[in-house]
Amino acid sequence: MKMNIYKMRVKMYYVRHGESKANVMQHEKCMGGLIHLLMLDPDLTEKGKKASSESAESAPKVDIVLTSELLRAIHTAVRTYPKKMVHIVPHVKELGYGLDNVPVDYEYQKSYLDEYKHYIVREKKEKEYKTFMEYFKEEIVPRFKGREEISVALFTHSRFMRRAFKLKTMGEINNNEVKVREMIVKV
Repeated sequence: MKMNIYKMRVKMYYVRHGESKANVMQHEKCMGGLIHLLMLDPDLTEKGKKASSESAESAPKVDIVLTSELLRAIHTAVRTYPKKMVHIVPHVKELGYGLDNVPVDYEYQKSYLDEYKHYIVREKKEKEYKTFMEYFKEEIVPRFKGREEISVALFTHSRFMRRAFKLKTMGEINNNEVKVREMIVKV
């Protein structure tokens, strides 16, 4: 049986999370790199919260908001898009090792972000996916079937963005920075 294949133009806004407590530790404290690795799923700093809320004013209009499963990315997403549902998806977290890249319990995250908890959705996966793009094509794109194009905000981390955009260093991506990629997705 032959399946119909359709193409969709996707404008993906990759957004690095706001300044986190781990970012501050890493750059400002003695032994910061080690302390950074020992912080379990760190949240945003007050500066990170403020910058993320302020970015809501200039945030691009999108059809869907996706985020990594780490608290700092979720918190940035709900502040940047305070009235949109934020969908936690696999494969877009930081690509490093350490407790800072281990998510705390989902129910704790929702209670911690209490004022936004009704906007946070953990996506249920029917199967395991090897990559974010495989997940995106099979689980997200079909929701917009019939559309010729969609816009997506993807809240993620410096190492993920570095790899996605083939950058030389993570220093090329600031907190709350947005990078855009347009692509044609065949489904």
